[in-house]
Amino acid sequence: VLANRSLVDANLGTYPNLYWALRGEGITFAIVTRFDMYGIPLVNMWGGLRNYTKEWIPTIVDIYVELGFHSPLEPSTLQITTLLYRDNEYFAAVHLTNTDPEPSPLLYDTGLAQVPYTSDTYSITRQSQLAQDLTDGQPNGLRQTYWTATHLLDRVLAHFIHQVFEEETTALGPLDGLEARCIMQFFANNTLHPMTKNGGDALPIAGGDQPLIIVNPAFRWQLASDDLKVMQANQNLVTRVKFYARQRGLDVEFLYMPYASEFQNVFATYGQRNLDRLREVARTYDPDGFFQAQTPGYFKLNGRVGW
Repeated sequence: VLANRSLVDANLGTYPNLYWALRGEGITFAIVTRFDMYGIPLVNMWGGLRNYTKEWIPTIVDIYVELGFHSPLEPSTLQITTLLYRDNEYFAAVHLTNTDPEPSPLLYDTGLAQVPYTSDTYSITRQSQLAQDLTDGQPNGLRQTYWTATHLLDRVLAHFIHQVFEEETTALGPLDGLEARCIMQFFANNTLHPMTKNGGDALPIAGGDQPLIIVNPAFRWQLASDDLKVMQANQNLVTRVKFYARQRGLDVEFLYMPYASEFQNVFATYGQRNLDRLREVARTYDPDGFFQAQTPGYFKLNGRVGW
């Protein structure tokens, strides 16, 4: 549904520029009421979560990097490594899944299977149950902030992220209800190359060959009076890591929109060429700027509006 209330089908054959712009760019151009997708039949899969004490965090960070470099060899495997701080303690969690209903070979190839853990939910299950398990770990009623940054995958940098996370959370001191997480994922070429299919999208990382660290600081806390402290800690974490990554030639100027903070300018990281094309699409299909100015919240081509 366009801003003038007309209905269009956007695809590679009709309205291809609009189709390109709609792929991952937020509520910026139109309202999507239906879409066709390529589905892969899936009944059972393997996966779950393992938790580790602080003494094993350096090992888990090493394995996170190994998983990233090996992931193109096992495209059915996905992982999320999380560093956590809660109740004055640090620990780590590894969410590992395999779309085949058997343990991922990377569980053994990276040495993760040999690391002692405190709890384990790895099993043959369904995707819906894995999603529910993650949801159950997200309590309601707390304040929350998400931030993000992107860097080239590197072992020393990953350990620096761990170091800065501990320093910034320690500096916060005791806060009511604080649970601080530094979530680390990766995009390898088996993820980056398919981004170019069907006309591609505006993400500047599409088609890349080098694996990327997607960093996602995610903090929860209880009191509004602590907002400024928590926001500053997240800003410090992202800024310090970005400065270090730039010094080593590892920084990537890209913000992953689903994880970005309201204080981060996502579209500014898409590159001038992509940004100019997105703005041209907006002028073509929304000349009065309705979606830029009248829809509340989220990220806009000229910055954030209405947070």
